[in-house]
Amino acid sequence: MLNHTLELLRSSAEKATLKEFLTAQRECRLREMAEMHSIQTQPTTCKTKLVENLQAKLLDLRHFRNCFLGLTPEEIDLFDRLVRETVVPFDDTLHSASRYFCYSGFLELREVEGTKYLLVYPELVLLYSVINTEEFRADLRLHQNVDRYVRAATSLYGAVHLGQFFEIYNAHNRPISLYDVDRISAHLELSFKPYFLHKDYFLHDSFRDGLSDPDGRLSRWLTATEGIRNYFSPTVDFLKYVDAEYVEETLQFLAVQDFLVDHVTGDISKANALTKRLYFKCAADSSLSDILKELERSKVTISPKMLSGFVPLLVELDCSARKWRYKGFTYNELHQRGTGLATHRFYVELREKAGKLEGDLRL
Repeated sequence: MLNHTLELLRSSAEKATLKEFLTAQRECRLREMAEMHSIQTQPTTCKTKLVENLQAKLLDLRHFRNCFLGLTPEEIDLFDRLVRETVVPFDDTLHSASRYFCYSGFLELREVEGTKYLLVYPELVLLYSVINTEEFRADLRLHQNVDRYVRAATSLYGAVHLGQFFEIYNAHNRPISLYDVDRISAHLELSFKPYFLHKDYFLHDSFRDGLSDPDGRLSRWLTATEGIRNYFSPTVDFLKYVDAEYVEETLQFLAVQDFLVDHVTGDISKANALTKRLYFKCAADSSLSDILKELERSKVTISPKMLSGFVPLLVELDCSARKWRYKGFTYNELHQRGTGLATHRFYVELREKAGKLEGDLRL
């Protein structure tokens, strides 16, 4: 039955056109797609004009190539598969790789008898065959490598200036120019990414903070990090920070984990997962009270007597967490270097938090 449905869909897709697909969309959906492709529209722009403009943009060879240069290896692999097969059954494993294509109009997600399928149209297959050269693949590999470094940098620092990113990238790779970074960044923004470019800074996606203008968040970050250079070591595997869930399991991390195993969970995998959540709260510069609320959300109960021994471990975990506030450094690292910010203000703040919390527990 599945094979029969696939053959019918392939036959349908091979005869269909991009214009037919666009015409079948609602006007609000067309406006969303137009915005993704930087097509200017007016409230008075009619549906026919939207379809015409989108069709022209999607079939523009230069725009098509630029969009594909910003794609991840997973997205490229999916499109390569669709070029070969025309129709692919959709499942949850394809959600991330297909998200940009479906929102932008490069692929159609069609449901038949309760099953979803991804379809590609002949015009786009033809365009892809034109751009898919050795030169394109080489350029694509460069873009994808830069993308990995931007992901790592924004995950570790929160924000990074283009010039600083240029220095970091060149320390690990065949050098490129600052012009290349600026040019490539424009292509990377054409696809969904966990970061965005704003005023010569790559910013982590959380800097949007639900607002269209992240200026306030960036300004606060610049103020908080003034005088601190980015944490960076050519000998460290920088790309491990591409994984947003990556945590350095330091002695401080393991001390918290061991406490949870011994006194709370009795299970190391559960303790590890909870310690990671506590670590990320520390890395986000949450207060100790907020960090402890993570225990409540995880339905973990620690008696006041045990908590008085647990709080110092949390303080040490906080001191060892890599923070955006410190451009990827930890409190301990800055304190050892004699940085005024870490030696005075934050050190006192940590002790005040711990002291107040322990006082509350005694009450």
